Amino acid sequence: MSENFTTTSNLNVSCDICSLGNDTAIDKPIPSIITALERFNYGYLPFVFILGCLGNALTIFVMRSKKFSSNTCSLAILALALSDTTLLFCQPFNKAFFIKLVGIDVRSLSSVGCKIYYVIRRTPKMCSSWFIVYLCFEKFMSIWFPLKVKSLITKRFVNAYIIIVVVVLLAFTSGWSYASDVDPVSGKCQPDLYDRKDPQSVSTWRRMLGSGVTLYAIVPMIILLIFTPMILFKLARQGQKFESSAYLKKSSRITAMLLLIVISYIILILPISLVHILATYLGIKSFGDSKLDFTIFKEIAQILEQLNYSINFILYFLSSSHFREGLREICCPSKTNMNLGPKGTVDKSKRRFQLSSKSSNQE
Repeated sequence: MSENFTTTSNLNVSCDICSLGNDTAIDKPIPSIITALERFNYGYLPFVFILGCLGNALTIFVMRSKKFSSNTCSLAILALALSDTTLLFCQPFNKAFFIKLVGIDVRSLSSVGCKIYYVIRRTPKMCSSWFIVYLCFEKFMSIWFPLKVKSLITKRFVNAYIIIVVVVLLAFTSGWSYASDVDPVSGKCQPDLYDRKDPQSVSTWRRMLGSGVTLYAIVPMIILLIFTPMILFKLARQGQKFESSAYLKKSSRITAMLLLIVISYIILILPISLVHILATYLGIKSFGDSKLDFTIFKEIAQILEQLNYSINFILYFLSSSHFREGLREICCPSKTNMNLGPKGTVDKSKRRFQLSSKSSNQE
């Protein structure tokens, strides 16, 4: 597994944080595992795209319903769904098989278009991480400071947080796009088109890449790993004081939702973060003539990363009964309101029947 490997496989496309493969001439036969991954991606990528877009759309509808209108975390979940959807729509343009399908790489039509593409692609990726951090932070505040959370965590606070995150990360990715340009030799849009022979250019790129990985994964993971154990610890202590089944049921739902979101984020994002770190600071070539074992690890990491932006709806559905109720009201409004009259009151005929049944039973 130590031989260098180059191929024209559809898997080798440029990544948004560092260039993770470009189409080059075939020097060696394509290994069977690379062929298998390529075939897998033909079905997997459309699947996660449809799953993610549909799930995020349903999440947006649920969060905009009256049931969640007063919930501050719904704003962060809305922002998370929108950022994930934006990223999912950017994904196909980065895939070689899609470029072959449409017959043109729209990213390479102009230098400005190439830069805009990577700004749009990188910004929602980083924003998603920080929206998850906010959800964890709000849960931390509600568990540790229940009397102060309503006065501290308001809709104005959440909106300000979202705006600051988007503006700061958009400014960072815009500055980072200095190296994104159309390669005059290959005619392809590359995220890392800088002078590799110039030590200053190499140093600048490494600093930008290191900052990007830090903002994208390292700092959010550290925050999540600090807050999550503290939340679980507090819930466990409160569970010992209040042994009521209602409290235990509520705390178990909170624990399940938090663990699902945090653990899935870490598992799905950590591998691609390691790819960026290894490629940058250990001198491993992550494009062109990458070693076969590193190429395989890179492709598996990208598969996991893509899944991260498609499964939040499933996590909400599995862990939150309130979310399931909101979804049921949207998908089956007739069943939800079947026994309700105007303004949510019980239908008069239904009420008469209940009263008559009750009086007959008393007799």
